[in-house]
Amino acid sequence: TAMVWDPKAMKMLIDTSNKGQRQVLEMAAADPRDDDEVAQQDFERTVAWSKMSPESYLKGASAKDLQMPIAMHVTKLRNGELLLYCPVVVHSGTFLSSWLRNLGPVKYIVIGSSSHTTYLPEVLRAYPEAVVVGGQTAEAKLLQARALQRKKLDVCAASNEKLASLNETLAPLGARVVAIEGDGFTEALMVLAHSTLLEVDLLYKHMPSCGCVGCQAPPKHKKPEHAVQRTFLRLALHPSASPNGWLPVYRFAAMDPLSPFSSFTLCRPADDGSTCKRMADSLRSVLALPFKRVLCVHSPHNVALPADDFKAAMDASWQWLDGQSLLRMA
Repeated sequence: TAMVWDPKAMKMLIDTSNKGQRQVLEMAAADPRDDDEVAQQDFERTVAWSKMSPESYLKGASAKDLQMPIAMHVTKLRNGELLLYCPVVVHSGTFLSSWLRNLGPVKYIVIGSSSHTTYLPEVLRAYPEAVVVGGQTAEAKLLQARALQRKKLDVCAASNEKLASLNETLAPLGARVVAIEGDGFTEALMVLAHSTLLEVDLLYKHMPSCGCVGCQAPPKHKKPEHAVQRTFLRLALHPSASPNGWLPVYRFAAMDPLSPFSSFTLCRPADDGSTCKRMADSLRSVLALPFKRVLCVHSPHNVALPADDFKAAMDASWQWLDGQSLLRMA
């Protein structure tokens, strides 16, 4: 499925000036997998999208042309029940609705990121009996939206005891939910099942040597409706914007206790800087798990990423947390 980007909100993150255009083309020229012509076309589409009137946007004018890829991952457990990871809206009477109904009962809903809550009110109405798992921020947002029928998450990942109890139940069914400790910005949760790791909002860029089908595809074959996402990433990961070329600058700010940005989060980083070490150790534990492939919610390729490529990219992205490789335990 796809999530439509709100031009008004994303203007804060995407520079559509001449400077932004230069940076986009610089990034395309530096990446052998990118293409100057595609980058220019993407930028032009993004500029046009940014000028869209609120009236046109609300009528769905951008829904066909400019989208952000977002996937819901469905795991069938050993007892036939289903676990939905980062669910999208399941409209009644659609193919997706009937497919899920025929596949099995939805028993678990895992909110992989506290930034992924837009669709949840409708999803929770569709599956009111499902066990809902997520972080503190997701819980606060859903309470404000009056979307939690039981007035709280069934499992708040901030509680180690509740998460451990959930995993005791899931273990015989072939699944496990892992919380990334220290990630106060998204309160990321990952799921391991069938030797596959489910991920969201932690990986923004693949390794230059990545062998996944999407990375090997010629740039001109990539979907034009994903132009805004590609432009966003070219700008967010430009050397002038990203401290390491792997993560957007807001990811660094969210871990800095002195940054005003981190003060907006419910789970602020500790003043002594220890939160970075906590997150680094948590990521090391995840990367040491026995998985063979990774499915990323925001991948435009809709293909699994080989475990080794994922580990290398995560190490390049996050080893700054404590200055040491994340792969020493793997």
